[in-house]
Amino acid sequence: MSTQIRLVTFNIRYAAPTLAPLEEATASQLHDILAALNQPPSPTGLTWSHIGTTRCPGSFPDESNPILYPTQSFLPSRSATLWLSSTPDRPSRGWDAGLHRIVTTKSVVVMNTHLDHAGRKARVESVGLLGRVAREWDGEGVGAVFLGGDFNSRPGSEVVRRMTVGGGWREVVDLEWEERGKIDYLFVRGEKVEGVVVDRFEVLGNEAEGVLFSDHRAVVADVRVLG
Repeated sequence: MSTQIRLVTFNIRYAAPTLAPLEEATASQLHDILAALNQPPSPTGLTWSHIGTTRCPGSFPDESNPILYPTQSFLPSRSATLWLSSTPDRPSRGWDAGLHRIVTTKSVVVMNTHLDHAGRKARVESVGLLGRVAREWDGEGVGAVFLGGDFNSRPGSEVVRRMTVGGGWREVVDLEWEERGKIDYLFVRGEKVEGVVVDRFEVLGNEAEGVLFSDHRAVVADVRVLG
């Protein structure tokens, strides 16, 4: 038996994902996205909701890393927003980070994060915190843990090496041709990581009708967790 999952960072109207982790989503953007997805007739045929809170409550911009999911397919049993700092249980900024950074988790398990753009130490320390969070799920018998987001780190950087060499993570797919500008990743780890089969992987365009709608490109993966 296998569990089929489609992970995508955005463009969820047409990519028809199972789960959609977003980064830097403001409250108004999240409202508009959910309204567009759920307006009748729903373009996906599903009813969408989300988990996740803002990284700095009460401030502007009120950005978050929400995970969007169809309510017909998932019933959240546990979720958490953790701040990438030495005090992850409350709003805080860690180490040499320029901004508050968070990670949102949901049991399939899917984790979504956005590492700091300014602080090298913040990125490195955040990798350690993400690993500790993932190991907590390992101890609960979860077969595979997925982690996606904007890591603000190039392939071969200390952050990516710590993830893949010493952290127990591996990239869902490692695309050589995309390496020069690559800072967005999908990782997986866990007891059944060898049983994670990638059926399809795609990096989508970021332009529509001559308009550049993002400085990032959506990363999409169709995966099956065997067993």
